Amino acid sequence: MNSFCLVDKLKLVSKFFFYAFFAVLPFQIKTLIMTEDFYAGGFFNPYLSHFLYLGDVFLILCLFFLGLFFIFSKERLSKIIEFDLKLFILVGIFLVTYVFSVFDSVDKWNSFMYGLRFFEFFVVFILFSISIFTPRVAIYTLMGALVLSSILGILQYILQNSVGLQILGEPVVSVSALGVAKISLIDKEVMRVYGTFSHPNVFGGYLAIALLFSVYFWNENKRLFTALIIIFGITLALTFSRGALLALISALLVYYSLIKVKMSWNYFIFGILFFVFLFFTLDLFSVLSQRLFFGDLNSIQERQLFFTAAKNMFLSGGEMVGAGNFTAEIQNYVSGKLMPWQFQPVHNIFILVLNEIGVFGFMIFVYIFWYLLKSFSDLFKSVNLGMKKFLALLMAIQMIIFVVGMVDHYPISLYQGQALFWLFLALGNAGLTRNKSLL
Repeated sequence: MNSFCLVDKLKLVSKFFFYAFFAVLPFQIKTLIMTEDFYAGGFFNPYLSHFLYLGDVFLILCLFFLGLFFIFSKERLSKIIEFDLKLFILVGIFLVTYVFSVFDSVDKWNSFMYGLRFFEFFVVFILFSISIFTPRVAIYTLMGALVLSSILGILQYILQNSVGLQILGEPVVSVSALGVAKISLIDKEVMRVYGTFSHPNVFGGYLAIALLFSVYFWNENKRLFTALIIIFGITLALTFSRGALLALISALLVYYSLIKVKMSWNYFIFGILFFVFLFFTLDLFSVLSQRLFFGDLNSIQERQLFFTAAKNMFLSGGEMVGAGNFTAEIQNYVSGKLMPWQFQPVHNIFILVLNEIGVFGFMIFVYIFWYLLKSFSDLFKSVNLGMKKFLALLMAIQMIIFVVGMVDHYPISLYQGQALFWLFLALGNAGLTRNKSLL
């Protein structure tokens, strides 16, 4: 009896820390452990710096108690873990390319830390496939944390300033501060909301996927998930993230076209009227139109600068610069001195992977996307309605990752973005193994 109770408690504690990892994922609760000695351009470069996050600690504790669980329970891992073998191999090879990029890297320690971070998320990918953990609970936990971050974001827009919850990882931002993401109009500037994220675009990516999950779970509790759709929708608009908005629209078109469910006109009209009222109340129309119709030409010009640097970097010999080192080398491939805020990775995850880990890593990366889409599509034709809905969700999430990845870099370059990408891979494995935990 005592042995059984101990095993049960070890499993419970391990599960607690696994879900706690997702609870703190939106919050930048961290401490700096490594950074470059020389700050190019005289500023702090987040792409050449590394942190220990609270989520890392929770994940280590999860693994510790999970290990004890297997020791005392004598449970065989092979009996409670389920993988799509081909996806597992592809993801493993992709991880290995990051490890091997260290040898030819221009900054070996930086590449080593990026490889270590990707290994951490590979572990999360594996944990998601163990039957004692429930992906649905992890998603619910993440969505709950995003509600808090969204409320902070809405308050940031109203105040045009940080709320003051740095203890939760809220960045210190203000409409008057340099380097803060803003929308410039003729007579004023408007700060884009950060919530507890490192940038509004990263926040927007999480909100787009949270909205998609809210739509997916809507029939389970219409009032709750309608409220979440409103909260996430408002906050997404306040991030003014074009990539996230475009990704969400594309994903919803994919999702509804696949499940072939007709939307009620009552809900549609109510939603339109609510957001029109909200936009007038918060004076969002002029700001959002400025953002959506590309009134901020500086953003377009900077993206072009990054693409030019990426092209020159590749054509200089086609050799990798090493994981995470694009910003360490960018100045060598552009004419003129870069401003501090221009030390950013190229805003395309496929080109970024090509520059940093080489042609082979790029080919594996592209093949992972193709393999998942083809596998989801093939499986979609032969499963029941509930599984079709789950696969439609996965294809819609893949659309979000793809669209965001075509116009931004954070799914590869930043901790929270990397977590989002690997969460998609973990859910993709659940879909290919017909895991019923999200149905």
